[in-house]
Amino acid sequence: MKILTSFALLIISFFQLQGQIWDSKNIDFALPSQGWRIRAVNENVAWTFGFTIEDDSFGSWLFTDSEHTCQRTIDGGNTWEESSFKPFEQGAGYICDVEGVSDQLAFLSYFNYNEGPILYKTTDGGTSWIPVNPGVDVFLNWVQFYDANNGVAFGDPGVDGFFEIAYTSDGGVTWTQIENNQSIEVSEANEYGVYGDYATSGDYIYTRSDYDRIFYSSNRGRTWQVAEPPASATGGLWGLVSNDQADLFAVYNIDASNEFIVFKRNATSGEWTDITPSNSSGYVTGMASIPGTRTLLLNKHDDFADDQTFITLAGFEGGSSWLEVSKNQGYRSGFMGFYSAEVGYACEIPANFDNPTDNVFVYNGTPITGLYNQQLLDQNLALFPNPAVDQLNLEMEADDVCDYYIYIHDVSGKLLEKKEIFQSPGIHECLSIGHLTKGEYTVTISNSVGFLSQKFVKK
Repeated sequence: MKILTSFALLIISFFQLQGQIWDSKNIDFALPSQGWRIRAVNENVAWTFGFTIEDDSFGSWLFTDSEHTCQRTIDGGNTWEESSFKPFEQGAGYICDVEGVSDQLAFLSYFNYNEGPILYKTTDGGTSWIPVNPGVDVFLNWVQFYDANNGVAFGDPGVDGFFEIAYTSDGGVTWTQIENNQSIEVSEANEYGVYGDYATSGDYIYTRSDYDRIFYSSNRGRTWQVAEPPASATGGLWGLVSNDQADLFAVYNIDASNEFIVFKRNATSGEWTDITPSNSSGYVTGMASIPGTRTLLLNKHDDFADDQTFITLAGFEGGSSWLEVSKNQGYRSGFMGFYSAEVGYACEIPANFDNPTDNVFVYNGTPITGLYNQQLLDQNLALFPNPAVDQLNLEMEADDVCDYYIYIHDVSGKLLEKKEIFQSPGIHECLSIGHLTKGEYTVTISNSVGFLSQKFVKK
């Protein structure tokens, strides 16, 4: 199909200008502070926490005994509220994780230096916190709640050498510990869990130990197995991510070579695949799977001392191809948390021990599942009827099965609609356009091979 060269260049230029996918929003963390993991609950609500850091004179970051705060947003990240949770009130220690269930309900894992791990619960949006049964008698690495009642607690190994894991169906009032034959036995006597590092998808849960062993459950924590990574998965395991299909993504930072590698484990077959981007230099600071898509986001930096080296990569079709989607915006972006393809957050990493974390970064809706290959497709796209009133049909045959992305822009290039189609041999879609105003529009089809565009008129 013939496409006007000038129009094709306009579309390409439009996507090339999308150099920033994050908007900064102020957050009142302590000084100096490291913003940590963000748990998105819905399109408006998310929870996070921060803690004071200091230099131990060896270049490492230490938790201190002051100014650990929990933060909540109820307006999609525009403003953040500090909860009343303070270590001065709870006893010296540090926050391990915050698991938000709603705007009012959340669970907070806290390590008290004198009493050990304590699980707190709020039912009033963080105004007050009360201690509740943590479910395990050892160090509590994390809790996952699927709703107000059903949750899982993952603790360190007990004296018998098995990780203590429990589940609840009454909001943490009572817990049932699973039997040893359903848990994971330690590989060595000093193996422990890693607090806050877990990933979920449906009934699947993934977590790991300090020996970089990966554990998973396919039934909400009732039984567990070991996922052995390939021998080529070397370096230190940075973290775990899972997508809508319950596949696992494991990220390894190789400090000696200042590089990283990414592996994908298929949830059905258990097969591992190396999906490392070609631009694998630097250190990974955050990774997330975007719900409702097969797109990954990865934050990394080449030089921690230089803000301009922090970039974001998008991995399309489950990481089979990668594109740099954000760079040189001066943001030190770290851990991410997404609720949907439109709602997501990233924590800010402070530049040094003398500067605070001032911001949380909110995903601004830039179409990251877009024209990641700027070659024109050698296929015909049929649009009918054209002009159209309420519905527009799209037909395009293709030789290969792949993911497709459909975009509608107005004459100014503003993105109005977007849709993703998974693993399809072509395009056979009927789009509802009755809500569009009268005028001229453009439909763009994109896949891993390239893209094509065509105009239509809305009557």
